[in-house]
Amino acid sequence: TRRKAGYDARALYYDWVRAELEAAAAEQNLQLSQEHLTRLEALAAAESAAPADVARVEATVASSERVLVQARNLAALQRERVGLSMHDGPRRDYQIGEDLSQAPPERTDLDDIAELTRVAERGRPELKAAQLQAFAYDKQADATRARALPRLDALAQGTYANPNQRYFPQKDELNGSWQLGVQLTFSPNDTLSAQTQISAARAQAAGALAQRGQLLDAARTEVTEAVLSHRTAQAGLKSSARRLTAAETSYRSRRERFQVGQATTVELTEAQTELFNAKLEAVQAQVAIRVARARIAYVTGK
Repeated sequence: TRRKAGYDARALYYDWVRAELEAAAAEQNLQLSQEHLTRLEALAAAESAAPADVARVEATVASSERVLVQARNLAALQRERVGLSMHDGPRRDYQIGEDLSQAPPERTDLDDIAELTRVAERGRPELKAAQLQAFAYDKQADATRARALPRLDALAQGTYANPNQRYFPQKDELNGSWQLGVQLTFSPNDTLSAQTQISAARAQAAGALAQRGQLLDAARTEVTEAVLSHRTAQAGLKSSARRLTAAETSYRSRRERFQVGQATTVELTEAQTELFNAKLEAVQAQVAIRVARARIAYVTGK
């Protein structure tokens, strides 16, 4: 339960982080649209731009404003969820506590499915619990087995007393005596009931081992899924970084060309849209790689 709560908390945190960064990207996108509209209105005032181009950019600004409102609302919702989960009262002035502008260091140890499965088998408490439960049932059967067998009791006693009941006639003096004995007891009823209880305990032990096998299969599946998700996130991180670099270069080039009249408003708007989408993808990739690593830690019992 503690591990699950820890993983859920990390997932909730990264949901909020992603929402905050997407809102920041939406705000930057709106600023670019407004700057483009200001330049285009100046050109239109000098009769160097068509009213249709101005109207097109005004529509882009309106769309960017709507996207920003949605992104901010989502960030506020996720921030509220974080605060409620921590029972933090009215406080909501949270700050992102890590640098998501850089990719985390590569972890080759998170790519070995077989080794991580062995780690999960050793570390996951539910697997340990099932193993110990089977052991307990076996020991319970062993203890019950003693009731099914004849019971042989041996006793020894030494007495040094005044007077000693073993001496006759009794005298007012100290005397020693001893006795040894054995007793054999057998109860058919106890034997029959014990055999039934032994069979039940052995069946429960077998059931616990079977349950452990099912849990182990589930753990192997979860480890495989987590590692493959991490591979996908790793690939997405690299591809999103290349896409963002290309989009930034393309937007700068289109803006420079637009300023000297060699690019159209449509081309600049398309480059801006591609830049915004690339930023969103980069944000999602940075969050995805961290969530994937938290998932691997959870499924391996860490």
